[in-house]
Amino acid sequence: MYSVQITTKQNVKQHKIYFYGHTYLKSSKKLVNTKRDLQCQIHQQPLLQFSYRHLYFKKSKVSVSEHFGCLQVKGGGCLNSRLCSNYLKIQKQFLTSYNNNTTPKPEAYDSNQVYASNVTIPVNIDETSPDSLLSLVYTSGTTGRPKGVMLNHSNVCWAAYALNKTRLLKEERPMNSLGQQMTDRQEFMLSFLPLVHIYMRSLQGVQICNGGALGYMHGSTNTLLADVQELRITAFILVPRIIQKVYDGISTKLERSSFLKQALFKKAYAARLKMFKAEQIKIQKQFLTSYNNKTTPKPLQFVNQARLNYQKTTSLVFNQFPKMLGGRCRIAVTGSAPLSQTHGEFMSICFNLHLIEGFGMTETSAHGTVQRNDTVNYGQIGEGVEGNTKLRIQSVPEMGYNVSDEKVLDIGGQQVKAVCPRGELLIKGPSVFQGYYKDEAKTKESFVDGFFTTGDIAEFNPVTQEVKLIDRKRGIVKLSQGEFISINQIEDAISKSRFVEAVFLYANRYHAFTLAVVVPNVQYCTQKGFKSDENLAQSAAAIKMITEDIKKTCKQYQLKSFEIPKVVLIENEPLTPENGLLTPALKIKRPACKDKYEQILTSIIKKLEKIEGNDVGVFAEQVIKTLEEGSNLSEVEIVISGQSGLR
Repeated sequence: MYSVQITTKQNVKQHKIYFYGHTYLKSSKKLVNTKRDLQCQIHQQPLLQFSYRHLYFKKSKVSVSEHFGCLQVKGGGCLNSRLCSNYLKIQKQFLTSYNNNTTPKPEAYDSNQVYASNVTIPVNIDETSPDSLLSLVYTSGTTGRPKGVMLNHSNVCWAAYALNKTRLLKEERPMNSLGQQMTDRQEFMLSFLPLVHIYMRSLQGVQICNGGALGYMHGSTNTLLADVQELRITAFILVPRIIQKVYDGISTKLERSSFLKQALFKKAYAARLKMFKAEQIKIQKQFLTSYNNKTTPKPLQFVNQARLNYQKTTSLVFNQFPKMLGGRCRIAVTGSAPLSQTHGEFMSICFNLHLIEGFGMTETSAHGTVQRNDTVNYGQIGEGVEGNTKLRIQSVPEMGYNVSDEKVLDIGGQQVKAVCPRGELLIKGPSVFQGYYKDEAKTKESFVDGFFTTGDIAEFNPVTQEVKLIDRKRGIVKLSQGEFISINQIEDAISKSRFVEAVFLYANRYHAFTLAVVVPNVQYCTQKGFKSDENLAQSAAAIKMITEDIKKTCKQYQLKSFEIPKVVLIENEPLTPENGLLTPALKIKRPACKDKYEQILTSIIKKLEKIEGNDVGVFAEQVIKTLEEGSNLSEVEIVISGQSGLR
């Protein structure tokens, strides 16, 4: 591991950036010099003389210094090389304009060519303004062509301010996962997300500004745990897929262990879970009292109180868990997909962490909502972040979601009937982007009264004052491993099968696969040898033939493996407006179909997860082995099998 001292211009703080196995930066390199070199080399390149100086960031760690240099350069960076389809065309534009002595209008430029000249001369650089373009970040392009999100300096600064305000590291000395008071207030964090991920860039900026330590992993998630142990992080940035793998692995291993080990773990876990629930109910009752009295609730210190209770009991069973993360990790943050209550409780109880969730998008500079420090309602994404961020919920009547919807809430064991607005989540604030690059129509379509339309259907809890995501307006769902899928595109592909009369695709943020409910085309099935009055849902031959043809059709339409339904449920009853499953325009009513089929689909999912739980890879097995044997944690190599879900 190599450390690089990066010193600010005023030499007030020293910041450490850790690079594993790479020596391309010298310890004498300083951030201010990086900025100066970058500015000078931009002005030394004749091909870069245009109003907006876009740097084309490739996937390399030199982008770290380039990014901080761009923070003080009047220009910006274009992220994600694979999404810039007209790269060669842009280079030719530069060359043509240079030869003709005209002003080019480029969209991107390869920053490696900027550094190739290796020339540094003193020049005067115009200072940036809050409205100066900082980055051009392209979205994934799930629904069509990738869109270039234009973020200026003001957007990113406000996002960093909001993120800094949500940190649990306050003036008091916080407690680590071993129940010990931390001796200093410096934060240690590991970066394993690429810099094209706007959230990682924001976190990295806050770390540097606060004098924290930032580590970069070896290069793959195979050695993620070893990197975490070496850096001894205090804050862990996670994704639910990793938590799920650990949970599934430990659960599977426990099922195969002796009766005594199972009994000890279950008893200790139950004791901590009881304490966890008690603190949760205590907090919820306070919120309910404030809701009834129409007052602002006073935050409770759930974090430290829960850890103190944990340390008084069951420490022998769980003492190896915190050491796996270096022994001083106190908080974990997740947000790429929703976290189930079971997995959240597991992470908090076993690893003695305070786990919080949040929500953000590239268009909001990675920040939109975050849970408060005193809440433990997993599955909810919290409230609007600090920094003048405003949230709005707008009715979507065609989907059955309205701001006047009522619901019975379970708050601290008490049933409370309240108005829980449901509809599309809108966000407004200084961190919201300026628009899509060269796409005024899409930009105009994405805003309503100055609010950005996220496309997510949310539900507001008036008691806890938190938001929960429950659906997607635009038919786009992010699976648990982080992949986006288009419900409409998959259904369109499936409907191309001649066996299919109607189809309803079931997918959510908690699972890594899709399921399909299919109403077969009876007439075509009859042509294939089945009787017209035959119960196709109970015919093994029919199910096999229909399923195989659907998978074949999906492959013909180039659907990815995770988009193809893992299970096809045959439904004899047609979808019609009369039974409430179709609209008068013969479009699927998703909420109605979800209500009708969710119970049976959930039971199928549980069976699938139980089967797949036996194949979670070396990662879970080595976690258990470490816990059982108490071996030297720093020497354990962790291997995650299959898709890690990290993007």
